[in-house]
Amino acid sequence: MPEVKKTTRLNKVAREFNLGISTIVEFLAKKGHNFDPNPNTKIPPECHALLVAEFSSEKDVKKASEKIMKRKNTSSKDQEETKKVPEEVPEEKVQDTVFVRGNAPIKEPKAEEPKKAKEPKKVEVPKVEEAPKKAAVKV
Repeated sequence: MPEVKKTTRLNKVAREFNLGISTIVEFLAKKGHNFDPNPNTKIPPECHALLVAEFSSEKDVKKASEKIMKRKNTSSKDQEETKKVPEEVPEEKVQDTVFVRGNAPIKEPKAEEPKKAKEPKKVEVPKVEEAPKKAAVKV
C-alpha cells in the first residue's frame, strides 16, 4: 500500500524542532515557500522534509534535554522520599557542630552597648508680628 503523507500544523512542527514559529516561517520563505505565521497553518510534507534536513540537530538537542530532565525529576523524587522518612535521633546524642570558613582568626563577639536615644531637635518658630487692625468704618 502506498505511504500516505499528511500535512502537519506549524505549531506541531515548532514544538517538534524546539523552534519558534517565526524562525520556521523565515526559513521556509528563504527556500521559496511562503506561509502565514499562524500556528494553525498546515505545512506540506515537502516543507517538513526541508525542516528535518535543516533542523534535525535541534530535535536531537531537545531529546537529550528531555532525558536529562527526566533523570533530574526521578532523582528529586527519590530525595523527597528520603526526606519524608526522618531518622529518630535521641536528644542526648545530638551535638552542635560548628563549621568555620576561611583563615581569619575567630573573635569573640563584643557586648553591645545600648544606644542612647537621640534627643529631638528643637525647631525655633519665628514669631509672626500681626499687622495693626484698621478700624471699621460705620455708615
